[in-house]
Amino acid sequence: MCLAVAVVAVGAFVVIQDRAIGQVDRSLAEAADREIATLSQPEIDAGSFTEPPGSGETPPGTALEVEVEISALPVSGPETIELDGQRFRTLVRALPPGVGEKGQTAAFYRSLEDVEATVRITGWALAIAAGLASLLAITFVLVIVRRALHPLAEAHAAAETVADSGDLSIRIPVGRADEVGLLARTMNTMLSRLQGAQARLTRTLDEQRRFAADASHELRTPLTALRGDIEFLQAHDPPAEEREVILGEMSQATERMGRMAEGLLSLARLDGGGQARSTVVDVPATLRSIVEPGERLELPAEIDGLEVTGDPDAIYGIFNNLVENARKYGGDITVTLTHDAEHIHVVVADDGPGISPEDQERVFDRFFRGRDVRNEPGGVGLGLAIAQGAAEGLGGSLTLLPVEPGAAFEVMLPRQNTPD
Repeated sequence: MCLAVAVVAVGAFVVIQDRAIGQVDRSLAEAADREIATLSQPEIDAGSFTEPPGSGETPPGTALEVEVEISALPVSGPETIELDGQRFRTLVRALPPGVGEKGQTAAFYRSLEDVEATVRITGWALAIAAGLASLLAITFVLVIVRRALHPLAEAHAAAETVADSGDLSIRIPVGRADEVGLLARTMNTMLSRLQGAQARLTRTLDEQRRFAADASHELRTPLTALRGDIEFLQAHDPPAEEREVILGEMSQATERMGRMAEGLLSLARLDGGGQARSTVVDVPATLRSIVEPGERLELPAEIDGLEVTGDPDAIYGIFNNLVENARKYGGDITVTLTHDAEHIHVVVADDGPGISPEDQERVFDRFFRGRDVRNEPGGVGLGLAIAQGAAEGLGGSLTLLPVEPGAAFEVMLPRQNTPD
């Protein structure tokens, strides 16, 4: 910017100087026209002549006057000459016919002292103005740049604070609509997503720690019972009937741990987001293979095309878990299949004691067993959690319906074939 101001100042100086010299040239030409028009032969004598420039004499007159002399100089000008250290602008014109001797000319002089003094003053004024303008421009640019970079400084400070403290809730003030404001909004969006990811990671780690604690707690009971039975058999030789009872308890404990291991493996597979295989599964046929005689299965009149895509074992496990729960805790069982244009709906209902209101919110939690069935053998509290995870992995859902008496669970899965 300073260079631009300097270029403008130099350009203005050159233009002013050219205009000043041009004005001098015009005044010389006008004076020459007037003087030559007034010259006549009687006025021309030796006393009227001065020595031409170059003889060492300075034309008479002050800097504000236009002087004329009769000389033998060739026609020329306007041009600048220097006499005794003083600069003049000169113009040489031919005398009109009948005036003076042959070859004589009239030389007109105009001192450049006043013009050059004015030009010098103007040049200094331009130089001072250019300097002040440059200083003001630099100050203005610094202020603008500082204001423009202030949001970047805030972004830098916020980034340093996040890096030092790990607090992803910090946000950058956004009050502008330019690129800097866009950068601030983008950084805030990034921080929001990182905060969300951190929250999800924290929640996942908490769930994993709770899951590990619950699994350890659930495994401790059958392991303790199994260890006690083994130690008892090692220390004593009970009668055959008592031995059979102890062996039955050991068998139940190992079966429970086996079911728990299978459930944990299923949950790990679901949490990993993977399925063993994916194929088209006929839902009515799957339900027929699960529902036993004496249990009611209600199918629509038209069952062709009621298919879903996914792991057949996972789909079978969803429905089988619900039916097994109904058999264990319910009475009469009804399995109802309905559908719409995009989804298949399967409701497994029973008329048993149902689920208490205080347990309904946690019925899908891992290792959760209702208050009324916690002391019953066999269950490990993973069936509904596995069924819900499998349904959601297939793009569907598993929900508890508000019915009385009994309990009802609805499975919704996306259809494979959507009717035209």
